[in-house]
Amino acid sequence: MRNIVLELHQLFNEQRRFSFPFKEFKKEIPKNGIYIIFENGEKHNGFDRIVRVGTHTGNNQLRSRLNQHFVKENKNRSIFRKNIGRCFLNKEKPSYLPLWELDITSRVDKEKNINLLDLAFEKELEKTITEYVQSNLSFCVLPIDTKEERLFWESKIVSTLANAGEIKASDNWLGNYSTKEKIKKYSLWQVNQLYNEGLAELEFEKLKSMFLEKTKLFEFGTEGSSATVFKLADNTIIEKGSSGGILDEDEDPIQNWEKSFDTWEVWWQNFTDTNKEFWIRYHPIFIHDSLRAFIKSAVHNYNLSDSNVRRHINEWNRLLAKN
Repeated sequence: MRNIVLELHQLFNEQRRFSFPFKEFKKEIPKNGIYIIFENGEKHNGFDRIVRVGTHTGNNQLRSRLNQHFVKENKNRSIFRKNIGRCFLNKEKPSYLPLWELDITSRVDKEKNINLLDLAFEKELEKTITEYVQSNLSFCVLPIDTKEERLFWESKIVSTLANAGEIKASDNWLGNYSTKEKIKKYSLWQVNQLYNEGLAELEFEKLKSMFLEKTKLFEFGTEGSSATVFKLADNTIIEKGSSGGILDEDEDPIQNWEKSFDTWEVWWQNFTDTNKEFWIRYHPIFIHDSLRAFIKSAVHNYNLSDSNVRRHINEWNRLLAKN
């Protein structure tokens, strides 16, 4: 019988791994996606054990979410940090646990709760949490552009791990001190998405295919629409984009698309044929170094009979100059 939990661990263990400090790998961590966290000392059938799967809801916020977990010392912005703090407190100072639950993010909560807290103690605890996550955790990432897809795959993966009933923590795992029974029971730093439907075999095969090596070539957008062009390992060109969502959802529904092309030249021809002379009006966001000369030539040869496009050409040239 197929063991998808074991295959999940193998798949994620084979991916590029990041650990703190990861600022130097900024360009290699996508703006959108899900993250899969591993913890030192935790194993599953010989593989580094998955201890948390997470994502973000806002667009282009993956790096920001990772910083909230690894860098920013504020448990009210990271439930992951809050759960780790609960473990340290339950282990060493359980009397402070009720106060750790208090939030001072909003003005109302701050006025109500701040005088109850030992802020100096919490500052030291936040430092302890930071030292722990920076020293013991690593992660891989799966690029996923849309919020709906990120939440779908996050739920599927978490539920697959939880429903298997075979994930076991080591005796020394910090999560064993959690005040949350779900964390101790499932050996995951999660309390949500545990009881949903897990991955079917076809879904797992699709997940594997999403890890095909791909290179980001080009990203562009306009008001209410954006797209990214990738090259896969077999040189196939993929365009993934979305539009809508600015107006009322019924009037301006969000639409996502994915198209494939044989080569970059075929994609570019389709791009310029579809948009005619208006392609220059798109806002260029990213251009891969290997395409600088190609796109620079296209911009240089653009017909300037329309004087209104001068500012758009300048925008393309500014980005090309940065690469």
